[in-house]
Amino acid sequence: MRIEKESIVSFINYNYTPIKKKQVFTRVLLSWGLSVIIYLINQSLIVILFTGNVLVTGYATKLISASKITLKQQNLFVGIQSINLSVILVVASYRFAILNSKDNMPLLLILLALIVVNIGFLFVLVFHLIKKGAYNREASNNTSITRWSFIGSFSGFIAARLFINDTSQDPNAIFLSVMLMIIAFLENFESMFLLKYLLQVYLEKQNKL
Repeated sequence: MRIEKESIVSFINYNYTPIKKKQVFTRVLLSWGLSVIIYLINQSLIVILFTGNVLVTGYATKLISASKITLKQQNLFVGIQSINLSVILVVASYRFAILNSKDNMPLLLILLALIVVNIGFLFVLVFHLIKKGAYNREASNNTSITRWSFIGSFSGFIAARLFINDTSQDPNAIFLSVMLMIIAFLENFESMFLLKYLLQVYLEKQNKL
């Protein structure tokens, strides 16, 4: 990895605000609440909806019971929780998209694949910003993140229109489906906390922290 240690550390510490245990609980509660609502709408996809929640809840329980939440633990929790929430939002988008239709598993797989591609794109973008030392210059990086957040939400809108349009005869359901997909794309930006965690592990293995 041809990136200066200082730039990596700057990214890891960028905008760091210690998370409170109440916030950990609230994030987990939000994921469970949305999952239950989606499940009540249609009693299927239970494995996708609840597997991530169980894993995130297990780790959250460890954090809440700990005397102090470290930066490394916080990054891992926020990263996996944001990805889990994105998946839940995608499932919700899919549910509204097929509200008056039969199950369309290829559509769900496409929507989930778009989230994976979006995360991969985000990681590549962040690596590029780290290499440029953008996280050493707070104002400059804020501009970059704002720009790419807009692009991410626009990409979510385009993807939703391409794959969700014409799947339901209810325009209100289509509107909700598109909005949920856009929110899922925006929520993906917190997945960079998982990248922070992975870089911390990398530096520790290299005995640089």
